[in-house]
Amino acid sequence: MTFVELILALMILGIITAMVTSSLGLAKKKAMRSRCMSNLKLIGVSLRSFSEDNDARFPWLMTQRDAAALWELVYGGEHTGYHHCWDVRFIFLPPSIRFQLGTAEPLASPCDPHVIAQKAHENNIGIFDKFGGRFDGAHFHMSRKALSYAVHLGSDPQLTSTILATTRNIVGTPGYEFEYPATKTAPAWNDYLGCSLRAADDFGEKQLYLGATHQNFEERQWHAMGSLEPSQGQMLFSDGSARLMGNLRLKEAIYDHSQQTGGLTEKPNENLSRPTQREADGDYFVK
Repeated sequence: MTFVELILALMILGIITAMVTSSLGLAKKKAMRSRCMSNLKLIGVSLRSFSEDNDARFPWLMTQRDAAALWELVYGGEHTGYHHCWDVRFIFLPPSIRFQLGTAEPLASPCDPHVIAQKAHENNIGIFDKFGGRFDGAHFHMSRKALSYAVHLGSDPQLTSTILATTRNIVGTPGYEFEYPATKTAPAWNDYLGCSLRAADDFGEKQLYLGATHQNFEERQWHAMGSLEPSQGQMLFSDGSARLMGNLRLKEAIYDHSQQTGGLTEKPNENLSRPTQREADGDYFVK
């Protein structure tokens, strides 16, 4: 083999290696997204099971009396606040939901390396069967940094096309007050954990799935998931189905959600409670 032939052979080998490496990387990311969808399906099973035991109501659709009783069951008579029903840090703590999930692991996506590191800490110290490792001075709850999924507060078991949950890599527009069966309120700790996906804002730049290379540093730091590219996310619907999503399908889902009527509320609710990695030094309530 001449020197030129050797160089050509090495170049071809390098190209083949690069192609194989790229293919393996894409296959790995696709497998991680599939595992993420499996997590969402399990979350759907746990929330739908809860609704079957509570008059076809998810936690955010409970009456004030029943919601207060739910949190008394979790915390005892001292803490019966029904406002926990609109806060993603608390929604997975009721016993029946924890039982269906088994562990807190499904709440951390394999596409979300920051959350996976936090989840291990949560599993070590959580006082509710490895759930609830954060103390805010009054309650134990899930750390927002150990959660990969936003819960849609407009989901209704009776409306099968409503969005139930999605990966947290979305900014959304500000949350707003809504008349729930228990009370009129905005998502708990709205500035940090609340947002909305409103069909009226369909062309807004905030209703996109963020990638790890998102140009806005703060939004990337707070919301991006390390293994998801721009226009990549996963979504769960109230019928229990989960789908791989892109920005176009996201907009379609937002619109379809907004058209659902006839459930437990008079009009569609487009609010979410969404975990974030946002820093809030000195404010232990939102950690």
